[in-house]
Amino acid sequence: LDSIPVGDGPTAIELRPDGAIAFVANGLANTVSAITLSTQTVSTIEVGFGPADVRMRPGTSELWVTNYASGTISIVNSSTLTQSTVFSVSGAPQDIVFSADGSLAY
Repeated sequence: LDSIPVGDGPTAIELRPDGAIAFVANGLANTVSAITLSTQTVSTIEVGFGPADVRMRPGTSELWVTNYASGTISIVNSSTLTQSTVFSVSGAPQDIVFSADGSLAY
């Protein structure tokens, strides 16, 4: 069985709905690794400090990343593999879950 190297301190993994790309939060590297599964190619996406969780927002191409150490959420476009938005939240976010229709994040 082969392994695919990602950034330091991997903490969470999420698949894009089409199953083509796996996203890994790298808590010690402040990055998300995007692994194209058909080729095992890894792209690195810079995000906030201490990414702890990654979740696809239902009905969208958005990957939301909780950045524990910076108290932010990064939104990554899962098609272009670029961070499109970052916003502050209270506290130190560790996990994220969406309502079934993607209209609410908790």
